[in-house]
Amino acid sequence: MNLSNLIHQFIIIFMILMSMWIGITYVTQNIQYTRAKQVHDEISFRLGNNDFDPETIKECRDLASQCGYDLTIDLYEQGGEGGARIILDMTYQFPVFQNTKRYSIEGYAS
Repeated sequence: MNLSNLIHQFIIIFMILMSMWIGITYVTQNIQYTRAKQVHDEISFRLGNNDFDPETIKECRDLASQCGYDLTIDLYEQGGEGGARIILDMTYQFPVFQNTKRYSIEGYAS
């Protein structure tokens, strides 16, 4: 085995490892986003069904906190009907390199 074959094999192994890391990162990020979206949808549903009751808002904040998310609820009234702007912030930590990135899911409940 000569040096050029060794270099080619090293490059192939490196590319395979990078592809695996990208795949793992994509899948874990997608799973975490899906979980956060489900929590956001649950909060929107609860707030809409309970007419933005202060106790329900507290329960929703507790739920988001237990799941590791930051929740912002801005109540508003428009045309005699109430509504809420719901912002769910999540932090994603990239595997291996341990870098973090913040994401926000924003929606409305009426």
